Amino acid sequence: MKEKNFNNLIKDIVNKIVKGSQPEKVILFGSAVKHSAKTINDLDFLVVKASNLRRDIRGEEIKKSLTDVIFPIDIFVYTPEEYKKFKNLSGSFVSKIEKTGKTLYESK
Repeated sequence: MKEKNFNNLIKDIVNKIVKGSQPEKVILFGSAVKHSAKTINDLDFLVVKASNLRRDIRGEEIKKSLTDVIFPIDIFVYTPEEYKKFKNLSGSFVSKIEKTGKTLYESK
């Protein structure tokens, strides 16, 4: 995929996530941040939003609004409380994303 098309795909996905779930924050992480569009095989997002669902199924709710996206996507959803707890916890999944990921959306 060409870099321009790839960037447009990411913007489109983030817009759909924001419109469909009103998150506090959306962070892109993984190979999409580290490599060029030619070497990326999926998109990884961390979404911070309020939820009463179990963490292992929260991303599925968001994926329902992305059924037209043909590119593989992984979405990890943390509540604001979980995010605050784990972002400064050395070695945690969230702290690694906080250091290496790219924030694409943050509510005001």
